[in-house]
Amino acid sequence: MPPKAGRAAGLVLVVASWAAADEVLLKNGERVIGTIESLDGGKLTIKSVSFGEVKVDFDKVKTFSTSKAVPVHFKDGTVLSQQIHTGDEGTVRIEKTGVMDPQSLPLSEITKINPPPVKWTGDLTAGLAITRGNTETQSFNTEINAVRRSDDDRITFGAGYRTAKQTDRDTGEENTTERYLFGKLQYDYFFTKKFYGYANARAEKDALAELALRFVAGAGVGYQWAESETFNFSTEGGVSWFNENYTDDTPRDDHISMRFAYHLDGKVNDAVKLFHDLEWYPSVEDAQDHFITAQWGIRSALTMALFAELKVVWDWDSTPAADAERQNVKYLASVGLSF
Repeated sequence: MPPKAGRAAGLVLVVASWAAADEVLLKNGERVIGTIESLDGGKLTIKSVSFGEVKVDFDKVKTFSTSKAVPVHFKDGTVLSQQIHTGDEGTVRIEKTGVMDPQSLPLSEITKINPPPVKWTGDLTAGLAITRGNTETQSFNTEINAVRRSDDDRITFGAGYRTAKQTDRDTGEENTTERYLFGKLQYDYFFTKKFYGYANARAEKDALAELALRFVAGAGVGYQWAESETFNFSTEGGVSWFNENYTDDTPRDDHISMRFAYHLDGKVNDAVKLFHDLEWYPSVEDAQDHFITAQWGIRSALTMALFAELKVVWDWDSTPAADAERQNVKYLASVGLSF
């Protein structure tokens, strides 16, 4: 092929690729050609023909167009899925489609483009310790936590099991030093981006604390002060039904309590994350009767999905079983898998 013909063919291919691409015009006069990947959190992500993935602040965008239909979400909950055309500054246009007339749409009303599908995320941890020699002990702990977050609501689920045994070297008698099981579920509905209402339930059994079943269920409101990949902080307050049944002769504890809670987690860097949770249940019937549970932990990434975790779990029950302690502290080391 002659050189001029080759250059002409290359120019045709470039023009054809531009014609089939999305276009983003910025207020400073720059133009980005490529594929609009998404708009989320005020950031527009474009897979540029020349520069790879580019992120720009959406408030710096003058207008944009797409080469094919894309789902566009608006503040009022409307979702359009069609081709977008450039418009005047601060707007985009859509052509006549079916019963819809052509019209201009303000960029200020657009919240998301191509949002990722709502899915469950979370982690599974497990730890095992065995000693032989002067002492013979074995312990195992496992826990799963999962969250499903959408624009309007959030579902949080957790469950765990811990067991430990010790064998007397002289008699060979095996004693259980821990057997604990719990499960929890919470549903949050967001009235605004930060203010939400919740309903939750938690159940747990602790053989060594003579606790046959502790069941707590309630509802209230919460406020999401911060929510991002690097830092999360929320506070909650509400009312709960609190019930405890014991395996010994301790009378059943059944009352209404308040619930105050907060959750905090944040990344120190790409590899290290800290977290802390606390729940406090003061009885509305007896000022001396209350229950507190809290945990502190640090997590260090080993690979993209695997991590190591150290965690302290602390419970304080003002009215435990007759032969049980008020305070219970556990130190847990685990390896986990994120999903």
